[in-house]
Amino acid sequence: RRLDDCGITTIDALARAGDEDRPAAMPRHSFARLREQAALQVRQDATRSTEDPQGTVIAEVHSAEGLAALPAPSPGDVFFDMEGYPYYDGADGRGLEYLFGAVTVADPGEDTTRQAEGFHAFWAHDRSQEKRAFTDFVDFVCERIDADPGAHIYHYASYEADRLKLLAAAFGTREAEVDELLRHRRLVDLYTIVKKSLRVSQRSYSIKHLEPLYLPQNRSGEVTTAASSIDAYADYLAAAQAGDTERADKIARAIADYNRDDCASTARLRDWLEDLRTEHGITARPAGQSELIAEDADERAAER
Repeated sequence: RRLDDCGITTIDALARAGDEDRPAAMPRHSFARLREQAALQVRQDATRSTEDPQGTVIAEVHSAEGLAALPAPSPGDVFFDMEGYPYYDGADGRGLEYLFGAVTVADPGEDTTRQAEGFHAFWAHDRSQEKRAFTDFVDFVCERIDADPGAHIYHYASYEADRLKLLAAAFGTREAEVDELLRHRRLVDLYTIVKKSLRVSQRSYSIKHLEPLYLPQNRSGEVTTAASSIDAYADYLAAAQAGDTERADKIARAIADYNRDDCASTARLRDWLEDLRTEHGITARPAGQSELIAEDADERAAER
């Protein structure tokens, strides 16, 4: 509204705006940030064509703060993504966290490459199974950290960390373990790192909009978005209730493929950010000094 009141009504106009066009009620740093974001989007728009409707995605490092807080890679690292179904019909009115997915590169201490990537799926279709999946996942990551003290759990946006805290409280179990993961900064939100260090030409900072920067090709498969995963799980429940186990199994495999892709994408993003840190000569902070101030929870949830 402030930009509109000053006659800046399009992204192109914002990209062209000078310092004298800044709305009086808008801080200089906010106006500069928005203008630089708009300029990047205009640059990407200029590369779009019929053959390449997306154009060239551009990323610029604007601050060392986020990249400096990125932990050093370690063999025991876990790349984590959850799938939730908000329409679960439970007495407590809470949705169901039906899939805890994790990608690992290798067992801690082993010398392997990305080709040895493993996918671990912890499924749940009711409350008792959700509790079991939650405890099994927490035990799984804690065992990896015990075996490799340098290991961390990487995720994108706040959903995973928020859900782990909620489930620990709801079930009254693994509360000490989850608290320790949080206190020792074992959970690393790559969204916060991206937002604190990078400016990207896409109009969303969801991980799928960042993927052209570090993945060679677009995703494929029957499930490709968070919204479609919710629809797919509803179809799974309907098929299972109807006794159509063949269809239910097929849908579950498609959801698992989507979740595995999300976990693998998180791993590739971490590697790409680590390469950026090296390329720009940004020194990692010493252990224990890598705390990141969380972004506004509503903004982070919206970007997921």
